[in-house]
Amino acid sequence: MKALTPEQVESYRYNGFLSPFPVLTPDETAACLAGLQRFERFIGSAVPRADMHWRSLTHACLPFYADLARNPRILDVVEDLIGPDILVWTSTFFIKEASSPTFAAWHQDSTYFGLDPYEQVTAWVALTDASQDAGCIEVLSAHGKPRQMRHVPKKLANSINRTGQTITEPLDESNVRAMPLKAGQFSLHHTLCVHRSAPNNTPQRRVAKSGTAIQIANHFSISFVPERCHAHTHYIRNHEEQNGSNRQYPQREPMQAWNGRKRHERESEKQRIADAAQPPTGELQRIQPKMQAPTLTRKRLSPERH
Repeated sequence: MKALTPEQVESYRYNGFLSPFPVLTPDETAACLAGLQRFERFIGSAVPRADMHWRSLTHACLPFYADLARNPRILDVVEDLIGPDILVWTSTFFIKEASSPTFAAWHQDSTYFGLDPYEQVTAWVALTDASQDAGCIEVLSAHGKPRQMRHVPKKLANSINRTGQTITEPLDESNVRAMPLKAGQFSLHHTLCVHRSAPNNTPQRRVAKSGTAIQIANHFSISFVPERCHAHTHYIRNHEEQNGSNRQYPQREPMQAWNGRKRHERESEKQRIADAAQPPTGELQRIQPKMQAPTLTRKRLSPERH
């Protein structure tokens, strides 16, 4: 093992989470926050107020977060849990403004990912202090028996998750564990880990040069999957590369590019089917009755109304 003790691995297998781990120095954290400020200036809005698609897959378009996804301090820990062949499935901003009601109800990441088998692990990286008052992650232990639970998309107001998906099964909340983090630390949770986050009840905020306010609990999550999981993503680390092999891995597309390509393929297929259903031009001329063009009696035609 590179980073974890056998006891830590066993704890992760039993509970479904581990925390905290150091990853970024103060200078590295400041560089990531400066990159976030540039990104928000580019999109013309704070990330929480922008369109949802600006929140995800940031490792595919922002070099400084791609570097974070490749950070060996994260990958060494992840490797001890899922092996040396690691893929990035997605990456997401979760930002709560100061005194914000934004929250996440009890849920499991597996509900959104749809991957098989359930072997994904998410690294939750704090870019500023994420205290319990500021709405850090809270988790429930799986007690060695993780399973997919029933969810309902309730479209909850102020939900940080797009559809407000919520677990509908009874939960034992007698032993909820909070995972507060300092800036530059990260936590890990399994894809079946039941977790939530409360609103940010602190008045503290970080103010960007553009005037955009970013509260102290904003963080960046990266979800890693083993190579054997079915995913359209990028290889981040593999065993052969670390040992000097020249094995060539296939290039995986970022999910947004893959979705765009698939959408184009579907539209092309629909057009091909529609074209095939039309009779040839000569056939149309044969079956359509010959009609004389109508005589226009008005000098000016009114524009067609739709």
